Amino acid sequence: MQKKNNLGLNQYKVPHTQSGPTHGGFGEWQDISGGCSATCGGGTKTEERLCDTPAPANGGLNCTGDFTRVLECNNQSCPREYEKGTLSTEKCYTKNVFLNVKKGAHNFF
Repeated sequence: MQKKNNLGLNQYKVPHTQSGPTHGGFGEWQDISGGCSATCGGGTKTEERLCDTPAPANGGLNCTGDFTRVLECNNQSCPREYEKGTLSTEKCYTKNVFLNVKKGAHNFF
């Protein structure tokens, strides 16, 4: 298509053509586990990243590498009342175990 520009010269508009391949790139890591599995004594959390920055297009390659990872977290020691040989109420709750504490006895349901 031809038209005159502001200098009176012919100007041609080139029709848009599909660009070459766009190779995929990873986005940021996102927590998918709801946080660390423990508040102390060591736990894990799971993260994922998507191949969307940019997404592969026009025959471009998909991302290579890990889409998920498991990380250690909250490795600091637990307070003394949670140390080995005592009941860690906190850790029991992280495993969805309900307990009833009566006079030092621990009943699991």
